[in-house]
Amino acid sequence: MSSVVQLIDRAGCAESAGILRDMAGQAERGEIVSVCVLYERPDGTIGNWQSTTRSRTKMAGALLDAAVRRLGYQEAP
Repeated sequence: MSSVVQLIDRAGCAESAGILRDMAGQAERGEIVSVCVLYERPDGTIGNWQSTTRSRTKMAGALLDAAVRRLGYQEAP
């Protein structure tokens, strides 16, 4: 019996790293004051992390909008 081998999508990793570097630069310049991050690990587990925010309600609403866009039911603004 053969075993399943999980392959890492290096292109996806590079894209993710680029997005995080860009956003880190924006945060260092004061252009981003709060973040909420959802991430997927190579083993398929999903996690999240967030910083403090001025409005948890506003951030939660933005996350719901992002979820709807991610599912393909709405295009990005």
